[in-house]
Amino acid sequence: MAKAKVITVTPTLEAAILADNDVFFNSVEVPLFARIPGGASKLVTVIFHDADDQAIEMDLIFSDTSITLGTLNAAVSVADADARKIIGGISLVPANTQLDIVNGTFHQWPGPIGAHPGGGLLMQAATGQTSIWCSGIVRSGTPDFTADGARIKIGIEQY
Repeated sequence: MAKAKVITVTPTLEAAILADNDVFFNSVEVPLFARIPGGASKLVTVIFHDADDQAIEMDLIFSDTSITLGTLNAAVSVADADARKIIGGISLVPANTQLDIVNGTFHQWPGPIGAHPGGGLLMQAATGQTSIWCSGIVRSGTPDFTADGARIKIGIEQY
């Protein structure tokens, strides 16, 4: 039987103007993603709270160990060894996922409430681990975030 859980993480952002395809943030640990070491969980929701109200298009990349997509605020340049550790990813597109709260925005995945593409995204932690990691890529816009301008709430079903 699956157990529902929400995990909140805070990525460290560079307080600078970013561009399309720049590394938004490198690996932030999503602790206790799996109930048992090497276990699987299904990603069912993601809420990205943009406290700086930048409303950008972004990709969130999930990996089974900490990886580096490249240098913050520079074009993605992930090494092949790190790319092989990627276990999933989602796109957050403002037109489809954004909820405006005037002084900030929330992006939600899947987009419209109740829409689950393929029923979620099943991902597995590495052998001996219960954590996975999340990294981000800017896909559009020229955001200028503060260092702590984002929070990510990750809703999962653990198996």
